[in-house]
Amino acid sequence: MAETTVWNILKKKEHTDELNNTKRPGRPWKTTVVDNQIILSLKKKTPFTTVGQIKNTLQEVGVCVSKSTIKRRLHQSEYRGFTTRCKPLGSLKTRKARLEFAKRHLNKPAEFWNNILWTDEININLYQSDGKRRIWKRKGTAQDPNYTTSSVKYGGSSVMAWACMAASGTGSLVLFMI
Repeated sequence: MAETTVWNILKKKEHTDELNNTKRPGRPWKTTVVDNQIILSLKKKTPFTTVGQIKNTLQEVGVCVSKSTIKRRLHQSEYRGFTTRCKPLGSLKTRKARLEFAKRHLNKPAEFWNNILWTDEININLYQSDGKRRIWKRKGTAQDPNYTTSSVKYGGSSVMAWACMAASGTGSLVLFMI
């Protein structure tokens, strides 16, 4: 055994009256409590902030940590990385109108619905990015508006699909090249 080891054991005995090994927590954290709070506040303030952007912001205030360390701190705060859900852009006026429609038609008889034809369409871009973005969020916040991106239809090569359904069954799927 090295002299320094023996010396350290004797010093420990003087201070604590014990010779038992204490459990070590592992390597000390590179970040402080304040650094961890900065990481979480940056994430909460702008949910679409990337780990690289958080790293750059920390470097500006003099904290040099890796992206892995930032990811670990987010995981320890129960954040996980996901692709954002894409929802159609809907105004408050549209949402209110839909709710009002649902309330007006809530108690309609089955015969009424036999005369209704429901239709929907989707535009699928062939050569453009789907616009997916990564985000760190907590479990149970999937539908939070802060964690979703809006989708807006725009030009370019695409395929449009149209379909309908009624009480009697579904109609044909129709495809259009745009």
